Amino acid sequence: MPLGRPTAYTPELCDEIVKRAMQGEWSATNEQIADYCGVDVATVSRWKAKHPEFKDAIRRSKVLVDNRVEGCLYHVAVSGNVYAMVKWLQCRRPNEWRDKQDIDLRTPDGIRLEYPVLDVEKMVNLSPEQKAEFSKTCRAYQEAVNALALIPATISDGESGKE
Repeated sequence: MPLGRPTAYTPELCDEIVKRAMQGEWSATNEQIADYCGVDVATVSRWKAKHPEFKDAIRRSKVLVDNRVEGCLYHVAVSGNVYAMVKWLQCRRPNEWRDKQDIDLRTPDGIRLEYPVLDVEKMVNLSPEQKAEFSKTCRAYQEAVNALALIPATISDGESGKE
């Protein structure tokens, strides 16, 4: 006799998961499935690992739900909803419509800096004296980094294996 409590898993759960997703009752998250089955989320993960048909049913359900949302978003975008249009284009054409902005910020010496946009806005609004000081600090930092790169690596006798 096997140890532990008998499993609540049945093959019929696969059909039920897909059916509920098709009816729009849920989005087939592990939490929703666990709640429906009266088990812990970790149990759903174990069932997915042990029963490929269960994992496949969840995958199919998520595809169904995503397709439904995609269709709705498309119809809302076509009807003129600007937010939906932008969201659609951000997903379909991320290179042209993404929110992230790449800013090439360099000191007067040509040292490239990478900072978050909020920090860049602060730097742009610095006084000329503050900008000069910032540039000196960056130059000193870059010189220190360059100097470290020129230092040859030394190996002590103990590390090289020599006695």
